[in-house]
Amino acid sequence: MATYYWICHNVLTDPRFYDASETKTKKKKKDKLGLKESFMYLVRSPYLGCICLMVIGYGMSINLIEVVWKSQLKIQFPNENDYSTFMGKFSATTGVVTFITFTIGSNVIRRLGWRTAALLTPLMILITGGLFFTFVVFKSKLDGVVPFSVLWGAVILGAAQNVLSKATKYALFDPTKEMSYIPLDQEAKIKGKAAIDVVGARLGKSGGGLILQFILMFGAIMDVVPILFIFVGIIVFAWIRAAMKLAGMYQQKLEEEKEEAAKNKS
Repeated sequence: MATYYWICHNVLTDPRFYDASETKTKKKKKDKLGLKESFMYLVRSPYLGCICLMVIGYGMSINLIEVVWKSQLKIQFPNENDYSTFMGKFSATTGVVTFITFTIGSNVIRRLGWRTAALLTPLMILITGGLFFTFVVFKSKLDGVVPFSVLWGAVILGAAQNVLSKATKYALFDPTKEMSYIPLDQEAKIKGKAAIDVVGARLGKSGGGLILQFILMFGAIMDVVPILFIFVGIIVFAWIRAAMKLAGMYQQKLEEEKEEAAKNKS
């Protein structure tokens, strides 16, 4: 509360960070966008469409992987107390790793650039998810090859996948996503963000569930794991493609802003 009070009275009143014209625009009554209006608004803007695809990609991929991981957890920990104990340790580990990732996240964006930072999250999900699915799909072939229980290995790899993907999401994905709104005009910022929150968030959460329900029509969860892995791969590759395309448009908009600022100074 003290930090918020200080920001409002010292930062947001500083002419370097405060634009009265933008504030007046924000005070105008905002038109609420429905699902259809939001979808059409995103379709008309390739820039906002790419951001939306990234949001959907994260929601769908993490949802599908998490379902398979929790099915392995229930097999490994049939006792509820053991399951709760493991999940408690998992939550604590997620917090610690996320905190560490936060401390280096800004340096990654500053030194390696927006494109690299935006690609690290889908690459993390692709690599760790691939290892996890390998242990689940090829369980019988790996049994006896690795010096530990294959099921335990799948549980640990799934936990590591969840921890690392969430940590990179909070430290890199969210900041790069928010940075991508900066070069847009005020209307696009407001309406675009609202549309992405409506379409991207809903499809990200429900899309994975719809895919899972469709696939489960053909068998139990363990029988359709290879198909789920294929779907996750397709989703993540589409996410990577959208991020790379957005990186080019983002850089172009930043250069246009610099040129416009230089013209105004001259």
